[in-house]
Amino acid sequence: MTALNVFYHVPDGRRADFLAAIDREQIRTQVYQEPGCLRYDFYVDANSEDGLLLVEGYETEADFDFHKESAHFQRYVQLEQEFHVTMDVKIYRD
Repeated sequence: MTALNVFYHVPDGRRADFLAAIDREQIRTQVYQEPGCLRYDFYVDANSEDGLLLVEGYETEADFDFHKESAHFQRYVQLEQEFHVTMDVKIYRD
């Protein structure tokens, strides 16, 4: 299994706009349809209006690689750039 915790900072109080854009693009729905996707969940930081956590899980490394090559992942990267999001990615494997 490959698991990720992605800690985001969405500046200028635009966290809700960023999440709305993700929903508008149906990125979560598409990711959950990928082979081997176990988890793709967002959590807002209770102590910061700019903080956001994404928890991802994939059955295999190949499933995670497939995710990174998808068109919706590329669109997600564009959204991160449009919203000037910074992140700290932690990857875990069993």
